[in-house]
Amino acid sequence: MAYGRLGSSDGFDCVWAPSVPLVGPPDALVLLGALGPVTSRIEQGSYVVPTFPRHPAVLAQQALTVQQSSSNRLALGIGLSHKPVIETGFGLSFSHPIRHLREYLTVLTPLFAGRAVQMS
Repeated sequence: MAYGRLGSSDGFDCVWAPSVPLVGPPDALVLLGALGPVTSRIEQGSYVVPTFPRHPAVLAQQALTVQQSSSNRLALGIGLSHKPVIETGFGLSFSHPIRHLREYLTVLTPLFAGRAVQMS
């Protein structure tokens, strides 16, 4: 986390972390969660965290934890990723991406607001 302290002392306003699950670490939210306590003002952002391989309840839990550790400085990016990544890399269907994202947000949005969600 030395680069977080260096970035803060060098006047940077934000740090962005990638989330590329098939390439390997670091995981954006784990990295940003660790960075939050060692900086006091730098905004933290994730590039697109793919929705298909991460359950919305897990993403909400991770993102809210990063928000706590960073005093609400997280800008969370989420998205579908790409068909080859999801189908070839994860073996998941990418046949209805818009429906998937709508359903995902139906769960994620209330969790971010601290409301319960009925998942079936």
